[in-house]
Amino acid sequence: MSMKSISLSTLVLRESLPLGRFVVDIDNPADDFHDSKFLTANISEYNTTVRSQDISSDLSQILSSIRGKHKYLSRPPDNTEKLYHRRYRLENPAIVLENICGDKHTRGWLEDALRTELEIYMIVGLETVGIPDPLKDRTSPEQIRTLELAYRVQYHRLDFSWFSIRKLEAAVLQKNQWLPKRTIRVVDEPKDSEFEKAVSVTLASALFEDDEDSDTGVGNYDLQPVSSAIL
Repeated sequence: MSMKSISLSTLVLRESLPLGRFVVDIDNPADDFHDSKFLTANISEYNTTVRSQDISSDLSQILSSIRGKHKYLSRPPDNTEKLYHRRYRLENPAIVLENICGDKHTRGWLEDALRTELEIYMIVGLETVGIPDPLKDRTSPEQIRTLELAYRVQYHRLDFSWFSIRKLEAAVLQKNQWLPKRTIRVVDEPKDSEFEKAVSVTLASALFEDDEDSDTGVGNYDLQPVSSAIL
């Protein structure tokens, strides 16, 4: 499956954009969203992959492209040795989607969003830059804190489908399949039919190619799986 990458118009703190979040506005993922209560447990189980590069000279092109989106980047940071660039990827987005859809509140949010939104997306990747925190403790200059800002987000679009099911078969539905609050009867079925419409949610494929390997001047990365506990 390919990912859809969007460069944000405003830089966002990385910790405020968890992987696995559902959003309806891909340009503003921190505005209208839903985070399942099962999100943390499932992201921890199905780890992410992080690529990190700490050589500041390789970040000039990235910083140049996002300068002006954050007031602190209007001028070069004083301490460039603490700069870094990272890419986060959710390794098993389809499995995470299936598990977090077991949350009834998540199902309710999806049903409500489907009534007003044409498309819903899940965050499956982030690209960030780390810069010295301008609000760091001035009394302890040796303790340099880093502010990690997301400037690009990768998404998978959610694909919804409907299928007929008998009431007695509802117990065999997967976590990403359920009978919505407002059931829809199968066309041409009599009113007293036991068949109802169940909804199934999966990840859409082939949106368009991810630009992960595009020429961003960051070179090769060391690839390592990490637990979301450190993200």
